[in-house]
Amino acid sequence: MRRKGIIVVTVGLCLVFSYPLLAQMATQTVESNRILIQNQNGVVSLIAYSSSKSEIGRGTGYAVNEEYVATNYHLVSLASSMEAINVKGKKLKVEGVVAINREFDIALIRIKGSLPSLTLGNSDGLASGNRIFAIGSDAGGNLVIREGTMRDNLAMGAGKNVFTVNLEMPESFSGGPVFGLNEQIVGMMCVLDRGLKFLIPINTVRTMSLQGRVIPFTEWTPEDYLQNMDGAYLAGRIAYFTDDSARALRHLEKAAGLNPQLIDAEAYLASVLAKNRQYPEAIQAYSKVIEQSPNNVQALMGLGQVYIRLQQYSEAVAVLERAARLNPNDKELYYNLGEAYEQTKDFVKAADAYGKFIQSQPPDAWSGYLQLGLCYIELNQYDMAIQALLEAAKTQPRDIKTNYTLAMAYQKAGQPAQAEQIYKNLALLNPQEAATYYSMIVKMYDEAGNFAKSIEAAQKVVELNPKNELAVYNLGIMYFKMNRYDEAVQAFRDVLTIRPEAAEAWYQIGFSYSKQGKNRESIDAFKQYTTMRPDDVYGWLNVGAGYMLLKNFESALDPLRKCVELKPDFGVALYNLAIVYLNLNDNFSARDVYNNLSRVDPDLAAKLKKFLK
Repeated sequence: MRRKGIIVVTVGLCLVFSYPLLAQMATQTVESNRILIQNQNGVVSLIAYSSSKSEIGRGTGYAVNEEYVATNYHLVSLASSMEAINVKGKKLKVEGVVAINREFDIALIRIKGSLPSLTLGNSDGLASGNRIFAIGSDAGGNLVIREGTMRDNLAMGAGKNVFTVNLEMPESFSGGPVFGLNEQIVGMMCVLDRGLKFLIPINTVRTMSLQGRVIPFTEWTPEDYLQNMDGAYLAGRIAYFTDDSARALRHLEKAAGLNPQLIDAEAYLASVLAKNRQYPEAIQAYSKVIEQSPNNVQALMGLGQVYIRLQQYSEAVAVLERAARLNPNDKELYYNLGEAYEQTKDFVKAADAYGKFIQSQPPDAWSGYLQLGLCYIELNQYDMAIQALLEAAKTQPRDIKTNYTLAMAYQKAGQPAQAEQIYKNLALLNPQEAATYYSMIVKMYDEAGNFAKSIEAAQKVVELNPKNELAVYNLGIMYFKMNRYDEAVQAFRDVLTIRPEAAEAWYQIGFSYSKQGKNRESIDAFKQYTTMRPDDVYGWLNVGAGYMLLKNFESALDPLRKCVELKPDFGVALYNLAIVYLNLNDNFSARDVYNNLSRVDPDLAAKLKKFLK
């Protein structure tokens, strides 16, 4: 049976709200929804107006009792009038200002009418990672809630603090309440200078007096909070702690200029200038602090660090020694002092400073052990260096510099086996530089005269970089030193395969053949070399010497003449040329060469004279 269609007609069924709608809550957590629903009636959107009635700012406030609302002072400071809008869209008149705290950007204002007061909690237990929930006004005037977490506790001096937060929100949240999981207010959001976002602990808001006279806006003198000392100093410090150098510099310069006696502002400014590598300006700022506060250890340390960055190490030593006398327990100070001593080559004092740094048991003690090891190496105290570097390696076993320095210490201490093991470990830790570490093993064993071990490492270098001509060339040199001449020749020929214009490979081939008594092959190789390096006297000398060994003195004559032509004062070439002339029975030419040799090398000339007729 076919059902009849049902038509429902609604007439005039249209819901109209004259107040801001609550934001969609479907995506919020259960806690967020509950906190918003239970507290939204005590939160208001705030709009500040100029004397011409134009809007100059938006923010949020919350009821601390039925008549008083807490918000940020920077929203109030420029206002000639304000209005509040509750969750139902009702506009509430703001009658005036009850109390202000310029230091932390807090204001209490009085509204006409009443709001349900919210529960103020205790902010003493706030810690990084705590979940928090902020209620505020979005750009359209709607009250919404955002969830985030606490980040860093920023010390603001004299036991006071603020917090950075992980919380995405618009600037109009500024002045709004922040709740903990216990659904009590733990702080107030603040957004300064369009991006400096932080939380003011509720216990700071609690210190505000509710007994002051209400100052109506008709008696209020507007001021730009960020242009006065308190606002600039607060914004400057927040920017400093959040690594916003540009804003920190702008605001701290303003604060220090408005109150030259505020040495803390000058100290923060000096630190920002140093971070920005504006070192001359940083020195000037630190000097101002020290002039007003000669025993300011932090300023002395900062100045010392700037001098270190400028490589003015003697100046750094002077101020850091002064800081150490004032505060001998500052661990960071001794590290910096050690660095300054180290750069002035005073390794004894540097080692002592790094030792004091280590004794303070800092969390990064390994860095002190590393620098201490470097100092002991400079002092040729290799066993002490090894001991310090092993301590560094305990906590940083994969640190490249620590391992490399330890290998060097073992090497200098005459413990090549231990050094080799560390170099091989470095090759595993840093594979892209493995060939470099094996090359160091090659060099170490070569210098120690242990050519067999050197060859092992050189073969590994070639295995890692088979097309690297230097690696193959060095392997050939190691074979040569071990009298393994055939393998040396093959290695040098491999170099020529990689780079045919590698003249030095021909030279080494010729040298290897001459060591085997293969003089014809040696001559051919050296001739190849002279073709590529026609101005190198040693190539011509070895060609001539090869012919002399074959007793082919006629052929030896031209290369030796070429050698003397290139270097007339080359004693060895002159001597051999004279010997060739003698074997060719040209005594006249031999004596002429002898006369030249007498001026160049009397000892060789005396030896030659014995053969002259």
